[in-house]
Amino acid sequence: MISMGHHFHVRDAANDFLKFGAVGVLNFLIDFGVLNALMFFSGISSGAFFSVAKAVAYFVANTNSYFFNKRWTFKSRAPATRKEYGTFLFFSLIGALLNVGVSSLIVGVVSQPQSIGGPLWANIASLAGAGVLVIWNFFTYRTYVFRIR
Repeated sequence: MISMGHHFHVRDAANDFLKFGAVGVLNFLIDFGVLNALMFFSGISSGAFFSVAKAVAYFVANTNSYFFNKRWTFKSRAPATRKEYGTFLFFSLIGALLNVGVSSLIVGVVSQPQSIGGPLWANIASLAGAGVLVIWNFFTYRTYVFRIR
């Protein structure tokens, strides 16, 4: 097994990353499902209600992410605490800001190729932001939240 330092093993990190990705897919489905359920039952899909519904959906998915990543991805057996969840939420929110920031920077500053339409360019920027988010969240959760080194 390739190892780097005392506690970091590439195979373990790769396995954790695959699990992290599976949890991310589940979180997306939860976020999407909660958001659409709230829109369906309220009949509202725009304005301030949409923002509130999206925040609720994010929080539900993020809470799921905390428990699945804690127990399954990073195999932490320590009791869940408010402090640990607060740290998790702190790094998640920084990740969300990075995601939006990178996406917005690409859309607002990087020259859009003439052969790519606006919506496609925005989606490419969004994927870039999501890529930064995945790397940020994986590293910070593994290193600072669940203390896997």
